[in-house]
Amino acid sequence: MIHRRLPHRFDHPIRIIDRSVARCQDLAVWPPVSSVALLVGVYLPLLEAGMQMTREGKTSQSAAVVIFSSALVNPAFGWSLTMLLDNLGLIGDKERGQAMGAVHRWVIPTCVFLLLTGILAAIGQIPGIPALL
Repeated sequence: MIHRRLPHRFDHPIRIIDRSVARCQDLAVWPPVSSVALLVGVYLPLLEAGMQMTREGKTSQSAAVVIFSSALVNPAFGWSLTMLLDNLGLIGDKERGQAMGAVHRWVIPTCVFLLLTGILAAIGQIPGIPALL
C-alpha cells in the first residue's frame, strides 16, 4: 500500500513555537555559549565583588577565600564556605560573628555548606571526586 502525503501548506503555530524554543535551548547548552555565560554572569561578578572587598582590611581574607574556592571548585561552594568561616569569626569581621546568635552564627551556615557540598559531590562537581550518583 502506498501512503500518499498531503500537500504541506503551513506548519501548525504550536510546531513553530516548539521549534523556536528548542533551538534556543540547543544554543544555551552549546559549550562556547555556556562558557561565556558562566564567565560573564558568575565568575566576573564574583571576582569584582572580591576585589572590592579587598580594599578593607577586615574583609580581605573573606575575599581571598571566595575567589580561590570559587575558581578551584564552584562559586556556590566558595560562597557557602566563606559564609561559614566568616560567621564563625575565623576570617573577616570577627565582631560581626560574635554579635550573632548560635542559629545564625553556625547552624544555618553549616547546614547550607553541608547541603551544597553534598549536592556538588553527588553530581561530580568537586574536582577529584567522581559523581556519587
